Amino acid sequence: MTQILHPSVLAAYHAYSEPLEGRVSSMYLDVKGLITVGVGNLINTPDTAVAVKGWVIDGRPATDREVREDWMALRSEDDRRLRTGERSLRKLHWKYAAPYTRVRLPDEAIDALVESKLHQFVAHMVKHHFPDMASWPADAQLGTCSMAWACGPGFPLTFKNFAKAAKAQDWLGCEASCNLKSDGNPGVIPRNRQAKLCFRNAAAVKLARSDVRVLHWPAECVLNPYSETEAPTEPAVPHPGPAPTPLAGGFSVAEAIVRDALKGR
Repeated sequence: MTQILHPSVLAAYHAYSEPLEGRVSSMYLDVKGLITVGVGNLINTPDTAVAVKGWVIDGRPATDREVREDWMALRSEDDRRLRTGERSLRKLHWKYAAPYTRVRLPDEAIDALVESKLHQFVAHMVKHHFPDMASWPADAQLGTCSMAWACGPGFPLTFKNFAKAAKAQDWLGCEASCNLKSDGNPGVIPRNRQAKLCFRNAAAVKLARSDVRVLHWPAECVLNPYSETEAPTEPAVPHPGPAPTPLAGGFSVAEAIVRDALKGR
């Protein structure tokens, strides 16, 4: 697969995403009642759960049947709670869901799942929405991946103002249109804040014509758009006006003053 994301984005993605999503080795229900694992990775059907590689039970590989049974057990428990008026697992910490399943994902399997899903999302966005994404500043890539992680890689179909700005590489326009709705999901608020920072950074990189491969997040990017290496190379145009009147010997008044001053040293 052609490399789209800058290495700096890949290296930072776990540090960016895990504080927003958590890192969970067991199946649990997110705030929308969708069964999830890893770093916010949806496994909303038993087949999707089975497709995840690396499930174990007490250190041994889990069978597909065991993964399916755990998925169904978790869904059944939440359905029972909804019928009886008990508090839904979607409204509780993920640890409350853990006792209803046995299969677990070790760290290396979570890392592989996140990387695979990230590349899958990026490939979809490049094919259907942002064909020039590889040329974007690293911060713009990271902010866009953050939105895709929360909403799915087809999010530009809904976020039309964002999609228009991103295609024009108008990063301040992206900052203004990247907000995800936080009603009933306050966890989205820090994600919005991080994405806005990414797009502000991308705008600074573009203005300064800086290296797009460098990721500035989590810092605020402050670059000088008029660096010495990019200073104008054309000579300054002299102010129009009469030429200095020469004195005896062909010197101008200013030159004569300087010469007299030097003589007196």
